[in-house]
Amino acid sequence: YAVLLILAMFIAMPMYAKANNSSTDYSALMAFKGSLSNSSQHLGSWKEEGGGGEERQAGDGPCSGSWHGVSCDKGRVTRLVLENMNLSGSIQPLMNLDMLRVLSLTNNSFHTNLSNFSNLMHLRFLYLSHNNFFGPIPSSISSISRLYRLDLSFNMLNGSIPSSMTRLSNLLTLRLEENELSGSIPDLKLANLQGFNVSQNGLSGVIPSSLSVFR
Repeated sequence: YAVLLILAMFIAMPMYAKANNSSTDYSALMAFKGSLSNSSQHLGSWKEEGGGGEERQAGDGPCSGSWHGVSCDKGRVTRLVLENMNLSGSIQPLMNLDMLRVLSLTNNSFHTNLSNFSNLMHLRFLYLSHNNFFGPIPSSISSISRLYRLDLSFNMLNGSIPSSMTRLSNLLTLRLEENELSGSIPDLKLANLQGFNVSQNGLSGVIPSSLSVFR
């Protein structure tokens, strides 16, 4: 009997972990929606849990296919695309979507600093252009080792370009144009880089030899 009980516990653990992680995704998305000033206009399909402890119906969750801009794989949120919606608020809750592969908030009205991205280890594509993000580029972006495309252009980011970005060895495109960046361009040795733009900033000095092809 004890052996059967232990086996039953091991079988149930993955199911519990999956449910728990799905709940984390739901909580992150609802916290993000709650921070937005105009979420009801565009994100009405993002349904809250029923009152009085009532659980969501099986077809109402983020992975139901009915949540605008949300895509999933195996019950986890992997893609969030909310473009051209005039959204403004905090993106910090989205940092809890730890299976996210695509995040695009292009052409909105976010006026905040960038968050700590170190939890988004599976992210491949990050598009945050044409907003009003300000402050420095967080060094935590350099920890997203699987990142292929990074677009932070047309914002109000300031400070220097982190030299730690050289760790983004899989990066194909890096767009930082039309910001308020200053200092010199670091020697980013990114062997796979195909597109690089840092124009219309306050950068100074020479273009490093590793990036001379993009003159």
